[in-house]
Amino acid sequence: MSTPKTIMNEEQFDDLIRLLNYRDEEGQSVIPDETLQRLMDGVVRLYSERVQRLFQSSQREVLSPFSKDTSVNTTDAIVTVSAMLKAYDLAAFEMAWFSDTQEWELKS
Repeated sequence: MSTPKTIMNEEQFDDLIRLLNYRDEEGQSVIPDETLQRLMDGVVRLYSERVQRLFQSSQREVLSPFSKDTSVNTTDAIVTVSAMLKAYDLAAFEMAWFSDTQEWELKS
């Protein structure tokens, strides 16, 4: 797979990540709820597009959604996945069915 052209340089990506991780003096994110929803929409769609493209090819190693040095912990993942399932009225059973019907492995 070729490297996609970027519209931001590495420093701008770093600034975005710093903003996402920034908390005010009360420990709250400074990103408004609506902006967070738009970010989730874009990131989830982008990740899904890349994974689906791999499913359509002969490649069965799928990019892990998290880097090796992720700050996302198990609770973060469970809370987010649970909210995503609820948003689309899906059950864990349906996710298990999908996982079992695709032959793939995560790569880091």
